[in-house]
Amino acid sequence: MLKQILAIVNTGVAEEQFLTNAVRLARLHNAGLTVIALSSVSMPNGDFSVSSPVVREELIAAVEAKGEEIEKRARIEGFELQTLPQDSAAQLAKIPIEARYADLTLLAPISGYSNPRLRRHLFEALVQSSGRPLLVLPGEWKPTLFERLVVGWNASWEASRSLADSLMLAESGAQVEVVTVDARETLTDHSKHSSVDIIRYIRRHGFAAQFHDLPSDGRSDAAALTDFAAAQGADLLVLGAAIHSRMHELLLGGVTHDLLGGAKIPILFSR
Repeated sequence: MLKQILAIVNTGVAEEQFLTNAVRLARLHNAGLTVIALSSVSMPNGDFSVSSPVVREELIAAVEAKGEEIEKRARIEGFELQTLPQDSAAQLAKIPIEARYADLTLLAPISGYSNPRLRRHLFEALVQSSGRPLLVLPGEWKPTLFERLVVGWNASWEASRSLADSLMLAESGAQVEVVTVDARETLTDHSKHSSVDIIRYIRRHGFAAQFHDLPSDGRSDAAALTDFAAAQGADLLVLGAAIHSRMHELLLGGVTHDLLGGAKIPILFSR
């Protein structure tokens, strides 16, 4: 049951549609909404600092003006607003902690943030440290109940977690399509029984479910999954977030990396 949502907005860009969708999604589920407004000042090239004092002052003024607009919306639409320090490192450390007090965190597509590098760091921090599912919203989207889900499945613990989280969002009796890509190669020891077990699990929770093994046909796994979701008219794509640490650097798995920017439908990432 979805009762508390956290949305991360960037005060440096036009995030109005993302914020509108966050409010509508919360109302759809009768859930509370907390909005964290990032106040970091960054240049379009991704730098977190600005060398020119004049340019920096202009950017700060623009951020403050945008923050005032969000404060006004919070008063009118009744959501809780939090602001964090301008220091980007402090924001990245704090946000995953705040996310632990919500059932779901919302992230806008790349177009919703003035700094793509900061957005990627946010994504990594949230899936790595929050312990909560992350929903990446598309730019053109009208919030609706999730009635047809496509779940990318490879029998990993990340996939298992994402499936369980997605059922919290699914409408009663929703159709869940469980999809593997080149299953003989990806499921290894799970290949013989995984389809039977996972379909039984979903149906016992009151949802309709079907299993599909797709050939990649030269496509990436991400392309195979998004193509299938589009063909099925799905309203939610569900993925386990593959993220690994090597030499103090976080590395995103193939599908996670390919779909980091979002898709035409919402994507739920869990880990």
